[in-house]
Amino acid sequence: MPKDVEDYVFITYNGVIKRVKNTEFTAGGHNTKGSRLLKIGEKDTLKDFLPITNEKNIIIQAEKSQVKIGINTITRVSKKATGSSAIKLNNGNKVIGLVTI
Repeated sequence: MPKDVEDYVFITYNGVIKRVKNTEFTAGGHNTKGSRLLKIGEKDTLKDFLPITNEKNIIIQAEKSQVKIGINTITRVSKKATGSSAIKLNNGNKVIGLVTI
């Protein structure tokens, strides 16, 4: 894992976001299976993630909208925890990505 990365921010297609501390992830050995990256609902999948170094804000882009939020407004949780809703999505609107600014 890169030394300058403080956290990782993950988002799903349905707009569930979470921030996880870098130290929760470890490099596996030669014959290890690894560990689950995130806890995600059955009808959702991971869309994007960003390593966070010294950025202050991110933009969540959806098909029909976007929202700018501060990194510090995203609660830091464990990798086993479920995230929180970051953007209101209506009528099949899905998240398409994250951008740091």
